[in-house]
Amino acid sequence: MSEAHPATSGTESLRTTLIDAAAALLAQSEAASLSLREVARRAGISHNAPYRHFRDKAELLAAVAAAGYDRLRLTVERAAAGAPDAAEGLTALIGAFVAFALEDRSRYALMIGKDVRNPDGSLSPELRGAADRARHVLRDLLIRGGRSGTFSIDVDDEDDVSAAVVTVWSTLHGYTLLELDRLRQLETTLEIDQLTKHVAMRLVTGLRPRRAPVSG
Repeated sequence: MSEAHPATSGTESLRTTLIDAAAALLAQSEAASLSLREVARRAGISHNAPYRHFRDKAELLAAVAAAGYDRLRLTVERAAAGAPDAAEGLTALIGAFVAFALEDRSRYALMIGKDVRNPDGSLSPELRGAADRARHVLRDLLIRGGRSGTFSIDVDDEDDVSAAVVTVWSTLHGYTLLELDRLRQLETTLEIDQLTKHVAMRLVTGLRPRRAPVSG
């Protein structure tokens, strides 16, 4: 069994501490007003220490967003893991996704916002990788449902799979934003848990194979 390298462990620990400190500060203020000096003060370290890990604030914010996607992936994975089939798994995933966004609104807003993008609109490799891993939980679940016949998805047609992923993903994201912006109350005042179940049911129903119409 190999021994851990204390210096490396300490470096990673400090990086995590800085990410956690930045996330905590985001819950109190906008990303635009965040500074590395303030993050260092929150973490209880010297104001120069963050520069050992992050070139600038933008790089730190991207790391905070990447950590958020890693948390989201674990959250939806756990929610869907115990489901007996893909339909119930998708219902559980949708509920977990919405709960995650509502519990940590500031981090979710950062994850999907412009503050974590490069000037050309792209994402850093770290952030892109974390986002991809989170998205693949949904993708794998839909493929599983297509293979079992639970969902009307041709798993051998990459375009059909991608269309299904984008359909669910965009609906879920849009619904979450309506809740975060408190706009869905213009339509309904139903409790969020109940409404989310209805939204999930609509999505699952739309993915199921259509029955042939009864003649006669």
